[in-house]
Parts: sequence; structure tokens; C-alpha cells
Amino acid sequence: MEARRIVVVVGMMLAPALVGAQGVPGTRKSPAGWPAVAEVANQNALSYSREVIARIRQMNEIELRAGQMAQVRAGTAEARRYGRLLVADHAGADRRLIDYAARKLGLQRGPREEVPPVNRALMAEHVAATERMATLNGAEFDDTFLIMMVSDHQSAVSLLETARETVDDPDLRMIFRKILPILRQDLWIAQTLLGDAG
Repeated sequence: MEARRIVVVVGMMLAPALVGAQGVPGTRKSPAGWPAVAEVANQNALSYSREVIARIRQMNEIELRAGQMAQVRAGTAEARRYGRLLVADHAGADRRLIDYAARKLGLQRGPREEVPPVNRALMAEHVAATERMATLNGAEFDDTFLIMMVSDHQSAVSLLETARETVDDPDLRMIFRKILPILRQDLWIAQTLLGDAG
């Protein structure tokens, strides 16, 4: 009986806040009828979308740099061609994400160099790997480059598969659906070239 009285009292205290929240522009009702909760969920969804986009753009930046380096340092025509493909694929993915972020999230359009490092440890690891690759040529470069591309694309595919199912915005899910087959193909090519080299 005492617990029921506490629930009634708390409900009476929350009622004015809920009525007020229903009149706030941009607030939407959740299925349970708690608009304040829905607003927090919406803010969390936007924050999650921004974080996922930033992580994917960081991965794009890494692949673009590696692809550019491969065009100069790779030992085989196939690895150089793969480098060109990576640059085209990841530049295209980056453009889609930038357009979406500017249109839907109000983020500034900026050059790739302005991509904020989301995971600083990952970025530091890739900077070190890229610096090492800059000292390699020919077959030694190819092996290091392709091993890195297999690992990176496995991570990117996993991230996008999860994000595709968890982001709220259907437009962003559609972008992920368009990018995923490209990343899977890039992964398959790296695995194939690595298998041929081994």
C-alpha cells in the first residue's frame, strides 16, 4: 500500500513536467507516452550517428593514404591498380558521408584533412604503419599493404554492418547499404591479392 502511494505521489509530481514537455517543439512522444524520454533517445541517436560517421571517415582517410602510397610504391601492377581503386572507393564513400552530415546533422563541409581522430590509439597505430610502409618498395610493400588492407576492411565491414542495424535514420542506413558491398569487394580483392602473393 505504501509503495502504491509513493508511485501516485511521484506521478502527480511528474505530470506537470510531462504536460509541459509535450508542448516543446521538436519533442516527440515515445510509445510509452514519455516525450522527455523520447527526446533524450533522439539526442542519443544523433550523437551515435555523428560518432559512427566520424569513425568511418577516419577509416576512409587511412585507406585513402594507403591507396595513394600503393600507386607509387607497390611492386605489382595489380597492387597499384588496387591502390587506385581504394582511393576512388573511399573518396566516394567520404563524399556521401560529408553530404549527409551537412544536410542532416548540420556539420560543416570540410576537406578530408579535417576529419577528427575519433580513436587516437587507432590513428597513432596507422600513422606508424604508414610511416613504415613509406620506407618499403616492391614485394615487401605489397605484403605489408595488403595485410593492413585485409585487417582494416574487416574492421570497416564489421562497423558498418552493426551501424546499419542500429542507426535510426533510414537515409543513413541507405548510405551504409550502398557502401558495404564496396567495402566487401575491397576486402575480397585484398585477400585474393594476398593469397596470390603468398
